Amino acid sequence: MSEEKELPSPRFELVSKMFDEIDEILAKNDQESHLSIFEMEILVLMIRKKVEHLGMMTALQMSDEESTQVEEKKSPDVYR
Repeated sequence: MSEEKELPSPRFELVSKMFDEIDEILAKNDQESHLSIFEMEILVLMIRKKVEHLGMMTALQMSDEESTQVEEKKSPDVYR
């Protein structure tokens, strides 16, 4: 059976800091370029896709590490 891994608690201070940075970037670009809601929504979707991609890459990396650990536990005499 696979062991369930406990997820770490979100670091809300870090999340708030990143949100503030994104908010500043949006405000600056809106002031300079008068962004439409549509353009802002496209940006949000692109960020969402980036987060999904990072999540998939992390999952694949963890999967590779687990399979390597399983390989290391196997006996070298299995195929003899």
